[in-house]
Amino acid sequence: MEKVNSVNHLVFELISTFDEFTQNLEVAAGKFDEPVLLEIDADPELARSKMEAMAGREGLMIFSRLDHGQLLKLYGIKTKSFVYSIGNPLVAGSMTQINIAAGLYAPIRVMVYQEKGQALKVEYDQPSSFFSQFGDEISKVGLALDKKLYDLIIYADLGTTDFC
Repeated sequence: MEKVNSVNHLVFELISTFDEFTQNLEVAAGKFDEPVLLEIDADPELARSKMEAMAGREGLMIFSRLDHGQLLKLYGIKTKSFVYSIGNPLVAGSMTQINIAAGLYAPIRVMVYQEKGQALKVEYDQPSSFFSQFGDEISKVGLALDKKLYDLIIYADLGTTDFC
């Protein structure tokens, strides 16, 4: 049976430069330290505590960063571009315990790029639009992630999430 889901792809044009934004993002977000997963068998509560402590602003953390701009140099293209994997392993676990297939979309991929002479752009697929296929409970988590990811991006761009 074929099931088609509509994914809401978001593109933001921001005011920061690439270097300013990526530095702010990497300072604001936590960083996932994968060896903590090896500690789960020995002491699950200590491992959970360590994962909670890794979270940065909005309870999110960076799992990885790929320098896609460096890759594009193979094709003669000079642009600054990073692809981040951002999420929270405890949030992912809360979803995958309900439906393991939700793990296909966690962590979330976020592309940040700035082509010469153009504004900085951030693109990602809105979490709620792909997590909604897994039912109400996971859909609610997706909606919360929508706001958390958006707020993290705005904070990294402006240094605040307060627009008033």
